[in-house]
Order: sequence, then C-alpha cells, then structure tokens
Amino acid sequence: MAARGFAAALPALLLVIVAVGATTLPATTTHAQTINCTGGPATVVHPSSVQVFVDVSAGTCAINGPAVLNPADLGDVTVEIQQDFGVGRVAGTRHFAGGAGFFSRFQKCDFGDGDGDKGIGSCSSNNPPLNTNLTGTFEWDSTSIGAPFVTDRRLTMNYSVAANGGTITSAQVTILTPEINVTGNGQSIVSGDATPDAADHTSFGATAIAGGTVSRTFTVENSGDGDLELGFFSVSLAGAHAGDFSVTAQPPTGISPGSPRTFTVTFDPSAVGNRQATVSIANNDADEAPYTFAIEGTGQVLTPEIAVRGNGVEIASGDATPAAVDATDFGSTDIATGAQATVFTIANTGTGLLTLGANAVSLAGANAADFTVTAQPAVNVAAAGSTAFTLTFDPAAAGARVATVTINNDDADESPYTFAIQGTGQVGGTITLVQTVTGPDVTTEFSSSTAALNTTLTSVGGVATLTITAVPVGTHSVTAANLAALGYGITAISCNDSDSSADVPSASATIVLAGGETVVCTFVLVESRAATSRMIADFLGARGTFLLSNQPGSSRRTGRFSNNAGGSGTTGSLSAFGLSGPIPVPLQAAFSGETLNFASSHGWGAAVTRTLPGAEKRLGANDDAPDGKRPVLDLDKRTVWIEGTIAGFDDRQSEGTFGVVYAGADQLVTPEILLGALVQYDWFRQEQDTGGGKVTGRGWMAGPYATFRLDESLFADIRFAWGKSRNDITPLGTYTDTFDTTRWLGSGAFIGDFAYEDWSIQPTISLAYLRETQKRYTDSLGIDIPGQSVSQGEVTAGPRIGYSYLFEAGDRLDPFVSLEGAYVFGDDGLYSDGSLAKEVSGLRARLGYGLDWRNEAGQSLSVSGSYDGIGTDAKILGVSLKFSVPLN
Repeated sequence: MAARGFAAALPALLLVIVAVGATTLPATTTHAQTINCTGGPATVVHPSSVQVFVDVSAGTCAINGPAVLNPADLGDVTVEIQQDFGVGRVAGTRHFAGGAGFFSRFQKCDFGDGDGDKGIGSCSSNNPPLNTNLTGTFEWDSTSIGAPFVTDRRLTMNYSVAANGGTITSAQVTILTPEINVTGNGQSIVSGDATPDAADHTSFGATAIAGGTVSRTFTVENSGDGDLELGFFSVSLAGAHAGDFSVTAQPPTGISPGSPRTFTVTFDPSAVGNRQATVSIANNDADEAPYTFAIEGTGQVLTPEIAVRGNGVEIASGDATPAAVDATDFGSTDIATGAQATVFTIANTGTGLLTLGANAVSLAGANAADFTVTAQPAVNVAAAGSTAFTLTFDPAAAGARVATVTINNDDADESPYTFAIQGTGQVGGTITLVQTVTGPDVTTEFSSSTAALNTTLTSVGGVATLTITAVPVGTHSVTAANLAALGYGITAISCNDSDSSADVPSASATIVLAGGETVVCTFVLVESRAATSRMIADFLGARGTFLLSNQPGSSRRTGRFSNNAGGSGTTGSLSAFGLSGPIPVPLQAAFSGETLNFASSHGWGAAVTRTLPGAEKRLGANDDAPDGKRPVLDLDKRTVWIEGTIAGFDDRQSEGTFGVVYAGADQLVTPEILLGALVQYDWFRQEQDTGGGKVTGRGWMAGPYATFRLDESLFADIRFAWGKSRNDITPLGTYTDTFDTTRWLGSGAFIGDFAYEDWSIQPTISLAYLRETQKRYTDSLGIDIPGQSVSQGEVTAGPRIGYSYLFEAGDRLDPFVSLEGAYVFGDDGLYSDGSLAKEVSGLRARLGYGLDWRNEAGQSLSVSGSYDGIGTDAKILGVSLKFSVPLN
C-alpha cells in the first residue's frame, strides 16, 4: 500500500522522534512532543530536516488540537504534510479516502493567525481563536508536498487515520513554547521599549564621570510552558554610548517556566551629559527574539553646595542682621545664669562631598567671648546630607553682645561661610514663693516652664518659703500641685507687685518680672477636709446638747392627770424685762438673760373622771374639800399645745443662738395613760470667734410620746422622734457649702411628786439619746468631705426641794433649791477642744436655786439662778428675774 506522510516543522526546536507501533512515546527533555499511535501499524521517521512523518496505511486523517489562553502572546507554529518517498511509494499515485474512490487535495485551515484559509476545500473550527478544540479533516495523495497550515497557538494535535470507517492508527503531537518577560524594580519592561524610566530602572540617573557608578539588576521571567533558551552571554549592549554600560552579571543559559533569573547592568559614564544604550537579550521566544529595551544615564561633574539654617530658616552667607526667626538673635539672657544654647544646621545641597575639616566653626567680633562653640559639625557632609553645630550664649555684661560666625568649607563660592549673631545680657530678678498651710504641714510641688520655678515646698509650722534668684526678666507662670486627694485646697494666691496675677481655680500665678525686681507670691493652703469635718462635728454636738436639754417640759404632761397642766383656760401671761401681765391667749412666756421660753395649751372634749383615793363627793378642780378629803376630778380629755425656747451660748471657740418650737396634741385614753404626737422645728447658728467660720442649720423632727401615771406620786414618760436638717457651712470664711443630715431622738424619764407638810420634793431620773448623720459632699475647693455620725446621750437625776412660808398679811414666800447630776456620753472624740459639746461631755452637776414671793394683791417676784458644769471645765451661770403686776 502506498504511504501517506505528515510533518510538523518547529522553528529552533529540537525534535526527537522514535518509531513505534500502537505505543505512546514519552516527551523529550527539551520541548515536549508526544506522538501517540494506536490501532494498526504506523511508522514515524525522522529525516534530516526538522519534520515529522507519520506513515499510515489509509487515506483519511483528522487533526484535533485544544487551544490555550492568551493566544496573542505565542508565535506561529508551522505544520506541513510532506510526501513520503519510502519503499512502495510511487510519485503521483492518487489514493482514495474511505474506499469511496473520491480524491481531493489537502485542505489547509487558518487556526487563528488572521490570514484566512489556506488551500482549497473546506475547514471547520469551533469558534477560533478562543476555542478549546480545533479540528481539520483532510485527504491527500503522494503529490501533497509542502502543504503547510499556520497557527499562533500551542496545540496538542491528535491525528487519526481511518480506512473503510474503521480506525486503524492515530498519533498525538504536543508542542510547548516559552514566553519571555523582563522586569526592572518590579515593573515590566516591554520588548522594544525606547523610553527609559527611573520607575523600571531603565533610567540610571546621574552619577559622577570619575569614580561614580550605578548598578541596576533586571529580572528575566518565563511565563510560558516550554523552556526559555538564552544561551551563553545572552545579554548584550549596543548603541551610541554602550561603552558607558556593562553587563556585570549574566543570566543562566536556560530558564524553566516560573523560575525567574537576573542579570546586572552597571553605568559608569565617561563624559558629562546623557548617555544611552540598548539592551538585547537572545532567546527562543517565537515573537520576542531578541528582547530589547533602551537604557540611559547622566554623567556629571560633582560639586558641593553649603547651606546653613537656624530654626529651620536659611541664613545667607555674609548676613549682618541677626534675627530671632533664624535663631541668630539669641534674645535676652541673665548675666548670672545665662548659658542659652542654640543649634544650627549645615546642609550640603550640591552633588559632591562637602568638606568642612576639623573645628570648622569659629567666632570673632567685639563680644566673641560671650559665645562658645559647644559642639562642632562633622568633618565631611555627603551630598543631600547635613550636620549640626551648637553655639551657647553666656553674656558677661548687660546690654547687646555681638559676634561673627565663620565656617570653613570647600564650597567654591561660599568659603568661608559667615554670618552675624547677637544676644542681650540682662540682670534678672528674684521670685520668692511662700506657702502657708492651715492644718497639718504638707509638701507641695510647683511646676513651671521656667526651670528654676520647678520646685517643692514643705511647710514647717504651717509656713514654707523659697527664694529663687537670677530669674530671667519676663513673664513666668508657676502652678501648685492639686492636693485634693490629701484634703488640701488653695483658698488664695497673691503676689506683691502690681502687674502679676493669680488664678485660684487653676492654682497658678503669672509673674511679670522686671530686671532687679523681687516678687513674692503666696499660696494659701487649707486642709479643709479635717477642718470642715471637725467644724461640722462641733456644730452637730452643740446642737445636740441644746436639743437634749430643751425637750418639751414634763410638768405639763404630768399635770394633765390633775388638771394642773395650765393653759386649759383662754388667757395666759407674758413676762419680760421685769414686767408681766395677762394676754388673751392661753400662752405662758418668760425671757431671762439669753433664754426665752414660752408654752401654751388648750383642752377640750368630754371630761375624763378620776376619783382620788378617799374622795366622797365631786368637786371642781379648784374647790376645797371641807372635810379635808381629796376631791373627785374632771380631767380634760384632749389637748393641743405649743411650746418653744430661744437660747444663746458662748464657749471658748464660738458663740451662737438656738431656737426650737414644739407643737403637739395628746389625749387621755384612760385616767392613767396619756398618748400624743408632736412635731418640732429648730434652728441653730454657730460662729467661730476667729477665722470667719460659721455654720447655720434648720431642721425638723416628729414622733409620738406617752406619759403613764404609775401611782399617785410616780409617773413614767417616753418620747421618740425622727427628722432631717439642711445646713450651710462657711468653714474658712471664704466660701459656703451645704450639707444635709438625718437624725433621731429617744428619751424616757421617771418623775416623782411628794409633799410633807410645808415641804415639797420632786425627784426625777431621765435618759435621752440623739444620733445625727451627716451626708457626704464635695466642697467648693473640690475636696471630698466624708459623711459622719454624731451620737450623744444624757442621763440626769436629782431632786427639787421647796418650802412654803405663809405670812399673816397673806404674803407667801417659797424658796427652793435643786441639785441634779448629769452624765453626757457619745462621740466626744469627734469634737475639738473648747467646743461646747466637748466641754459638757462626761459627768457633771448642776445646782439651781430661787425664791418665789407673792402678795395677797396678786403681785409676784421670782428670782432664780443656776450654776452648771460642776466637776468639768465648763462653767455655765444663769440668773432669772420675774415680776408681775395684775392689770386692773
């Protein structure tokens, strides 16, 4: 049978073809080319030319090849069908396809290169060039010589030969190709690029023509699927100034896919100006061989350029006008403390090395000795680099001080570099800081932007003083630390000159200091927490003393069991300043010394009848029993009443006033039980003798009370009340705060009433207890004032003994004396020494005495006195005088 032939010609590809029969051949190590043959016998030969022949025994072939992505990046691959001149072949013999006796020439197809169909007949492709399977069906005879088709894709082509409808042999060829890409500085460089750019390192920049070199490293990438062949010394240079560039590191001869390699080009200009060359990279990429791109660099002569800056502002060489803006004017400095340092910068804005040399900066001029180079610059400064030097101004005398700075260097037109400097010497002032402390001594830190005023003061005996000399003239601010956490607050700040100022809320003083001036600034600190808490405790203790000793009188309640309570009528009496008389209300009032007492009551309702032991008939409350036996009494069932006291006091620390008003109602539920309820309103004022401290308060309490008649001469009395108060305190005489309290009181007493002939004895024993709790608050100084509770109790016992003298003219004289022991207990540790509550704490005795005289016309005179505090340091004396005349 005549043979048919097929060949694939690949530019610059080495193909190794092996004859097989119904076998799959492995890929070569260079460019993978696989030929798979199945079915009937097949012969693959490798002639001297780069062609592949597939000799089959039939006449129909199908070519199949899948496409790959990015087809435009691939070169053309030419596949030719060639005549086979092997044994049994006769030139010109025609063969029939499929045994049908039909003959046609080989059909050539365009597989995506854009040139259209080649040859005759028809060609089908599944939407090239992006299809994934390209198919061409053809027939040929032995005269089909040099019949190529061209494609711009990598193809895996399947060949199958069928005779009489049956497949007898097939072959597969896979063609792999490389793809080159070059990058510089991570940026891709297109082959043929003629515009050098610093971004991709194709522009080497400027460098010196003597001794200056710039090296750039480029990367060669293979993004294809076949090996990229470069060969030896693949990178070469050409162009007008190729001699100014050199390849100092070549890439390897081959680069596998995905394994980039590098090469280095060094620029060493031989002349000034722009220098250009072209890089060429030999390779086997079908459409980018060779790979070329332009490079350039600039040769230059390097020269230094000096620039000096102060405070970031450039100072011109030869500048003769010092200014603060560029730090050449050092300003004013005290001649005693001085040493004001300023840093200047030397920059090299040129292209060559700036040489300064050792100790390049020097000073000259009338007052050069007042300036010192305390830090020299570096010997050399690289291009675009900088160095610094420091000048210190320490004036020896007052007034303007001037000098000239000289900087040696090798700048061609600014050597040496000079500029003028100046400063002003002045005599500073003195600042004295004084700290006064009310309370325990304390240490306070002071802060300031002026270093000399950053200090600490520790008081001793309440005072601390620090004098700071040679303070620069000008404005200085100093601030005291906040000691609120320790309970201290600043109440005043003052300076003794006219232009300084102070701000208490910020705890700072702004001091305007002139040359030679002395300014004294005083910071007044008060430990307000302890002082305020102690003042509140003294206040609550003093008020508690008055509340305990000025409770509603028990005589009205005990008298309710015999109608001797008074006030059951509709008239009363008032006495003051030695005068008395009736008033049209049921009120009894008396004023003596510093105390005013008043009381009123009114009874109503059905009477409660109580028969006294031995009584035989019912009499009125004021009737006499003709047989001398005790009467039968009609008692008022219900009573409303009001009672009040105003008192004053003066202890070793303070003085003040107290007032309380009680109002209540009670009812005899049985002849032996009296139940009632009362409400009270009280006010209290306490002022310190020194310092301006003051506390005032207003409060109320309410609660029940009860009195029990145990027998004819013995009574039991109990009372309970609860309430609140609101109080204002001015602890230091400068500010006022408000605090609140809650409080409760309980009391009980046994009261006796005995008579023997003309003698009367009234013994009493009582217990009273008061607890008042102050709520926590923050005062005007920002100090936290903690809450506290003050408790007081008082136990009293003693008799009142009286004797009655009845004269023939009808006058009556009743002298009396009382002796009462009292024990006051409670939180006396909270009180300050000398306070009222402290003075009356503990055990003491109280002596009372008096004389009552009354004539038959109704005129009366009463003189009484008291001596309290017996057994304690408290000495409390009292005297009372009452005189009344009936108004007819």
